[in-house]
Amino acid sequence: MRGVAAVLAGLLASACGGSPSSPSPAPLAPSPSSLSFTGRLVDVLDGKVVAAGTITADGLASVVSDGGGTFTLTPATAGSFQVTIAAPGYVERRTAVAVPGSAADVSLIPSSFSMETFNQWGRTAWHPQGRHRAVRWRAVPRLVIYTRELDCSHPTEIVILSRQVPDADVAEAIVQLRRALEAFSGGTFPDFADVTLEHGPVGERRDLLDARWDGVITAGTCVVIANGADGGGRTYRVRGLYEPSAGGAYWKTGLLPQRRQLAQIHEFGHALGLGHTYTTVPSIMSYNTFGGFSWDLTAFDRQAGRVLFSRPPGNINPDEDPPGYTVNAGMGMTAGLLQPPGTFDRGRAGEMCPGPPGR
Repeated sequence: MRGVAAVLAGLLASACGGSPSSPSPAPLAPSPSSLSFTGRLVDVLDGKVVAAGTITADGLASVVSDGGGTFTLTPATAGSFQVTIAAPGYVERRTAVAVPGSAADVSLIPSSFSMETFNQWGRTAWHPQGRHRAVRWRAVPRLVIYTRELDCSHPTEIVILSRQVPDADVAEAIVQLRRALEAFSGGTFPDFADVTLEHGPVGERRDLLDARWDGVITAGTCVVIANGADGGGRTYRVRGLYEPSAGGAYWKTGLLPQRRQLAQIHEFGHALGLGHTYTTVPSIMSYNTFGGFSWDLTAFDRQAGRVLFSRPPGNINPDEDPPGYTVNAGMGMTAGLLQPPGTFDRGRAGEMCPGPPGR
């Protein structure tokens, strides 16, 4: 037991640190003048430069990226300019650049990447025109994991029970959730901001919609789950329509190791805002028992994480960034899409995951 406790203490101490694993080319030179923008086209999956891409901007002549993927736009006046980028073998991207503004890499999605599966996986906010919007966290989440078993029979509440979860099981869960965070974020979040063990008090009922959970993903082992399945994933937004900032991932007690790992990672995906996939592309988020199902994280899950976290919340399929966003001004330009802090989108609160039949 002492050995397991030491491992658990080490897991808690190692939270934070590390660096994103997604590839990046050499630094890009700054724009040559205050009224210009220098960009470089890169492949979002492998970081390689993309030559011969055509960049069309509002009111400006089209330009073509050179052998190093670089291009320059030189408008006559300052402002924000909508651009459309088309390159052989890549999905067309529509975004915007700010002039004056810093130079920036502009990533493109390979046409070989399954956009149908990605729309189900990461674009889980429905758009009125039948298009899907990307949903993702912007800040590194904290993890709170319960060391006692839970009653999860209510979709938006949990009750802390008296029986302790074995230290080894808690330590295993932390390892699996860290793996999931790194993969699902495409390396953007190599670890949680911090990891906290929650011990009680026994009998206390926790409201999962309470604003104190802002920035936190809670996780734990349940004696009973509302839908009776192996896991329950809750995604509830407190910061914006396309930006979840609190979530929960819960799994049933007594699962065999492989099934428990699946439940932990799959439900954690829902806590991040990810949806089920229904194609034959292998993914741990798959709902398809006839093809696509996987017991563990897949190459697609990792690639999809890179794509999702290279785009702002609200990005629309096939690849269109939301109004107000610019590639060289970052997420600060999307404030108009977000709700005031502390407000809730209760229509998405308490979402439960029944799990595919036959799992």
